[in-house]
Amino acid sequence: MASTPSLRVIIIGAGIIGAALAYHLSRHGHISVTVLERDVPGMGASEHSFAWANAFGKDPGHYHALNRRALDMWYRLAHQLNTEIGLHFGGEMRWENHPEPAERLKQRIRQLQNWGYPCRLIAREEMLALEPHLSPGPVLAASFSEADLHVETGIFIDACLRHVVVHPHTTVTGFVKHNGRIAAVKTADAEFPCDVAVLASGVQTTELASLADVSIPQQRSPGIVIKTTPCAEVLHNVAVLHAPPN
Repeated sequence: MASTPSLRVIIIGAGIIGAALAYHLSRHGHISVTVLERDVPGMGASEHSFAWANAFGKDPGHYHALNRRALDMWYRLAHQLNTEIGLHFGGEMRWENHPEPAERLKQRIRQLQNWGYPCRLIAREEMLALEPHLSPGPVLAASFSEADLHVETGIFIDACLRHVVVHPHTTVTGFVKHNGRIAAVKTADAEFPCDVAVLASGVQTTELASLADVSIPQQRSPGIVIKTTPCAEVLHNVAVLHAPPN
């Protein structure tokens, strides 16, 4: 006889963080998980992410270590889910064509190697062996980080939410408190009772937290992601490629 869940969790946001959390919590029989999403899963920050899983540019050392552990977890999670989750293995390759950035790249590789990160400097010949159709121009320094990978966030989110109750197009309007704790999440036409409410709402987190009289500041980090119609395959071996700006 199945046990009745004793902990009700409402996750607000069906991006990669909310979906991953929902998956892990749903594996515990005593936890009931419901996900509320104002759009459809994966349409916020996750859709606009570069989705490069790495620890290459993560400083200081303890933050690098956190990202390194997270990178290793992708391999275990892929095995655990036992389905296609949109991971592309093959590492990350980059190069520089001007002296100053080339020297910075060399220094970074030395530092990462001292931290035990699997990366190395490579020659132009190895670059072209990895990606034969590449036309890099002058190469003063190049590197390859073999553990890095790329994630297709939409596929991963769908895999995580496959057995979770999700309410798309559901905008949170407030919270119900009882004895100083969140007792329910309010939407335009319903209330969802809960023992725990999780904000996994990307840039909306600050606004939603304010509805519960909680301050969660965020740093603005503007960026541009360009999407095209499907084109011919560009990369044949590496998962991520970083080219110099000019």
